[in-house]
Amino acid sequence: MGGAIAQIVAALYPQRTLSLTSIMSTSSHPDLPPPTREAAQALMAPLPPTRDKETLIEDAIRRQLAVASPEYPSCPQRLREVFTEEHVRGFHPRGVTRQLAAFLASGDRRALLATIQAPTLVLHGADDPLIPVACGYDVAAHIPGAKMRVIEGMAHDFPLALTEVFADAIASVAQAAER
Repeated sequence: MGGAIAQIVAALYPQRTLSLTSIMSTSSHPDLPPPTREAAQALMAPLPPTRDKETLIEDAIRRQLAVASPEYPSCPQRLREVFTEEHVRGFHPRGVTRQLAAFLASGDRRALLATIQAPTLVLHGADDPLIPVACGYDVAAHIPGAKMRVIEGMAHDFPLALTEVFADAIASVAQAAER
């Protein structure tokens, strides 16, 4: 959902947007391919009946692994640490539902994307099962002058092994804004 928010901000507040990097996002065009059945099932499955901290952390790990990058495996210990921190910070299942509802309600943003003036980079994983790479291509096609970068072996996560790739890509589009 962060990509959708960034797109909306860049379109509605150009005076506050120097550059845009849209990562693993979509225009929400209704004709774009949907998530794979497995990714949709993993993320839309109900929470486990037992909702103690450990069970919920295990459930979050399972959901994340369903959309994780095949070429850049997640470290199980790191996932556990991240989801433990998230659980401690705040576990609000209704918030997740509201976030999904807001994303779905935002609708087709293609006309809005066409108004973006900031230098834009669209980053997308070639193997994204949640938001297929065609969605990234569609975003880039609707933002004037946008550049598209597909990362082979990446799915719907931020593998640590790609940290420098993300940083360099974001820095390059940010530097383009300074010119």
